[in-house]
Amino acid sequence: MKYVLASGSPRRKELMQRISNDFEILVPNVDERAIEEKLYKRFCVHDEDHGPMQDIACVVSMELALAKAKAAKEILVARGEKDFIIIGCDTSVALPNEILGKPKDRDDAVRMLRDECKDPQYVVSGVAFVSDSEELKFCEITKVIFNPLTEEQEAKIQAYCDTPEPYDKAGAYGIQLYGDGFVDRVEGDLNNVMGFPVNRIKRELEKFWGIKGCTKFC
Repeated sequence: MKYVLASGSPRRKELMQRISNDFEILVPNVDERAIEEKLYKRFCVHDEDHGPMQDIACVVSMELALAKAKAAKEILVARGEKDFIIIGCDTSVALPNEILGKPKDRDDAVRMLRDECKDPQYVVSGVAFVSDSEELKFCEITKVIFNPLTEEQEAKIQAYCDTPEPYDKAGAYGIQLYGDGFVDRVEGDLNNVMGFPVNRIKRELEKFWGIKGCTKFC
């Protein structure tokens, strides 16, 4: 069995090593913005009467994860490969009235971090498994509460946004590094906040493919 991670994220690569020491990384070309906009329109994200934003984020992240995994499958099939499991993943942050992806620039990163200080946020990771004959997708949600937006917190935000850290992360922070200084508490899976819910992935692999332990695959 060949295992493939359809992500170029260094954090996901590191966390994937807790599941397997033997896997390939493929980073397929997927038009994520087009998929997001189609689903945002479907769920009326930009209207006042949208549903719970974390539920919408869950659907969007699962569809993006599946699109990445299926695009990776096309590469493998074109190479003539069989007997594989591809893991695709997408993470976003849901506030009451917005789904946060990666910031566009410094001003956007500052805005996101300020908003995250005002309301509890839900870190949403959609995960998809694609084999040569099956597909599965699921979602993991973790609640994160930031410290209030004080002068000290504002100073931390400004200093953080002067580093490269916020700009490749949903919600503009990574809890595994300096971003943990913003956080008061986490309710749920900390690995999910880093973009890869390891324990849930292990359970789903065992449930659907009968892979026991999932520490080292042959």
